[in-house]
Amino acid sequence: MTNTPSDPLDKALKRMLAEVTPIKPEAVLIEIEDILRVRPTRDDIYNDPDGSSVWIGRVKAALRHWDSIQAGKMIFTEPKLYSHIPRDIETGYREVLALVNEARFSLRMRLEQESVVAAPGMVHEYFDGVRKIIESATGDILFVDPYLDAEFVGRYLPYAKGGVRIRLLTKHKLKSLLPAVEMLANQNGLSIEVRSKDQLHDRYVFVDGKVCFQSGASFKDGAKAAGTAVIPITDAADALRQIYEGHWTAGSIVRG
Repeated sequence: MTNTPSDPLDKALKRMLAEVTPIKPEAVLIEIEDILRVRPTRDDIYNDPDGSSVWIGRVKAALRHWDSIQAGKMIFTEPKLYSHIPRDIETGYREVLALVNEARFSLRMRLEQESVVAAPGMVHEYFDGVRKIIESATGDILFVDPYLDAEFVGRYLPYAKGGVRIRLLTKHKLKSLLPAVEMLANQNGLSIEVRSKDQLHDRYVFVDGKVCFQSGASFKDGAKAAGTAVIPITDAADALRQIYEGHWTAGSIVRG
């Protein structure tokens, strides 16, 4: 007999797969932030329970990836949301929001302080986090991103301290990037070098040869259309720095 998606066996398999392939807490926090951003009102849940079920499903999935024990509270809360009794819906709604907010702040505390987590559309959160990283540099900063462009230059590089060596390792947007680099360097007296290298895929920023951050999206696009995070890399920082210093050395000099 063929299993259907509602079979207990299928549900158990999905649960097992979720447990062996955990989602990073940064991704869970992005989902939680978006869940709060698009939450329905109490009236929405009362008048359109079927439409609200999509949001409730997102809540349950996100909570399971945060804390499976705490997520179990939804067993008692969810029936209240579908009860068609205003008082019960009010109680259930408050319980859900309290649980989701608990997950939000718990995840924020769990993540390292330097992490930047931005839900879709939260472009200022992303910008502010990257700006602080740039401002922390005292000697050298290396950006690795195949899609750096003029928008990136104008948005971020003015925040670099005078005397900091700025290096950009990129590939695809050189026609847009270079004029902006020239103008900013001439205007602010910044030291900006650009090199091109094939087969760049990831996005990193290395600060003073010691600290490494990885961005889930291109620095020029962070959180515009999708949630993303900028997280510190600790255990592999030295290895990554050596790899990308090698790419820098091997790259084609575009602006020295």
